[in-house]
Amino acid sequence: MGRTRLKKVLGLFLMTFLLWFTVIPVGIGTADTAGELEGFEEGYQENDPFENSDTNTLVQDMVQTQESAFKIGGFVKIESEYAYNKNNEKLSRLRPLLFIETAYKINENYKIKAAGQAFYDVSYDIVAKDKNKGSNLDDEPYDAELKDLYLDGKLGDIFSVRLGRQIIAWGDSDYARITDVINPRDLTAPGLIDLEDARLPVAALRVSAFFDAWSFDLVTIHEHPGSKISGKGSDFDYYTLLRSPEISINDKQTPDFGIEDTGLAFKVTHAFNGGDIAFVVANTFDDQPYLSYNGLKNGVMVFTPEYDRMTTYGISSSLAKGSSLFKVETAFRQEKKIMRNDVLAQISSGIPASSVRTTGSEDQVSALTGVEYTGFTDLRLSFEAQVIHTLNHQSYLGVDENKYFTYFQATKAMLNETLELALFWVCMNPGNGNILRFSTTYDVFDGLSVQAGVVFYESENDSSDLHPYKDQDRIFIRVKYSF
Repeated sequence: MGRTRLKKVLGLFLMTFLLWFTVIPVGIGTADTAGELEGFEEGYQENDPFENSDTNTLVQDMVQTQESAFKIGGFVKIESEYAYNKNNEKLSRLRPLLFIETAYKINENYKIKAAGQAFYDVSYDIVAKDKNKGSNLDDEPYDAELKDLYLDGKLGDIFSVRLGRQIIAWGDSDYARITDVINPRDLTAPGLIDLEDARLPVAALRVSAFFDAWSFDLVTIHEHPGSKISGKGSDFDYYTLLRSPEISINDKQTPDFGIEDTGLAFKVTHAFNGGDIAFVVANTFDDQPYLSYNGLKNGVMVFTPEYDRMTTYGISSSLAKGSSLFKVETAFRQEKKIMRNDVLAQISSGIPASSVRTTGSEDQVSALTGVEYTGFTDLRLSFEAQVIHTLNHQSYLGVDENKYFTYFQATKAMLNETLELALFWVCMNPGNGNILRFSTTYDVFDGLSVQAGVVFYESENDSSDLHPYKDQDRIFIRVKYSF
C-alpha cells in the first residue's frame, strides 16, 4: 500500500471518528470506553493481593465473592484471518481456542490461581501452511500451554508474596516496552495481538511491601523463554531478510530454568494525589534474540538465536488532570547487544568463525511521552511518542542511531456500550512503515461478542523491518463466548 493510499485510508478513518463525535448523540452511555488495548497496567500496587491482578480475567471478580472457595471461568474463541493480497495461502488463520482459569481461596490470606489454553489452527490443514516449516517457529499449528499457576498470599499488614508462573505489568505505556521488563511478548503477528494477550507469563517470585504512599517490589525471574517469533514459512517470519540457501538458522537457545540464570528486578513506587512515579532497576535477559555465528556446515553458514543479559535503569510516571492522563517513561539500557550489518562481509573475508563478531554491545536510551483523553462521551483518545537513541553509534550497527515510534488509538462506544469502534495506528521512522488497524466489536448478548476488522501494513523503505510484510494486509474476525 503506497503512501497516497495510506493517507486516503487514514483520512477516511479520522473523518469517521470526527463524525462520531459531532453527529452521534451524546449520553448513549455513561461509562468510559474499555477497549481491548485499554488499561493503565498499574501493576500490583494494592495492599490486598486479592483486590488486584495483572490480567483482566473473569476470575478476578469471582474470587472476591464469598459464595464458594473454588471458582472456574474462561472462554471459547474462534479466530480467522484472511490475507487477501497474497497469491496463495490466503487463509492465514482459522483457530478455535479454549481458555480456562480457576482460583481457589484457601483462606483470607492465601489463594491459588491456575489458567491454561489449548488451540488448533485448522488453516494448516486447509492450505498446507506447514509445508515450509523450519526452525524458530513459535506459531505452531496446535498447542496447549499453561498461562498462570501461582500462589498469592499476604504476610501481615505490610508484605505480600506471589510465587509461580505469572504476568507482572510495569510501566505506564499502553504499547511500548520501556520499564515493562519482566514478561516477554508475542511478536508473531504485529498489529493483530492486543496487549492483554501479548504478554507471556514467566516463572517468578514477587515480594511486595507497602508503607503508606510507598510500595516496593522485588522480583526474581526463573524462566526466560524470550518473545515469541515466527519462523520460516510464516507470514511474519522474524528472519525473513536473512533467508537464503546459503544461511541456516537453528532453533533458539534460551537460558536455563533455575538459579544460575535468575533475573532480578526491583521497583519503588510513590503514589501522590492524581498520579504516581516509579523507579526500576533490573538485570534480566533481553526478550529479543541476537544471532551467534557457528561456522560453515556443508558450505552453509549456520547461526543460532541466543539471549544475553541486559541491565535497565528506568523511571515512569503518570498524572491525571481532569479528563486527561499524562504519562512519561524513560530507561537506560546498558550493553544491549545489537546486530551488526557487516557479518557476511566478515565471513567472506575468510577469518576464523571464532573471530566473527555478529553484534556490538552498546548503551541505549529509550524515552516516551503520551496523553490519554476521555473528556468526550464514550470516546477515548490515546497518543504516545517514543524515541530509542543508541549511544556511541557506529556505522556497522544494524539499527539507526535514533528510532522513532508514534502510537495513536481512538475507541468509540455506542449503543449503550454494546458496540465499540476502534482505530489503532503505529508509525515508525519516517518512511520506515505504518501499521493501521480498524475494528468493530459487538456484544451480541452477555458473554458473546463478535469482532471484525482489517489491518494494513505499509513501508516504502526496502531496509525497514516492516518492508517484508507490506503485502500481508488482512481481514480478521473473532467470535468469543465467555463463561
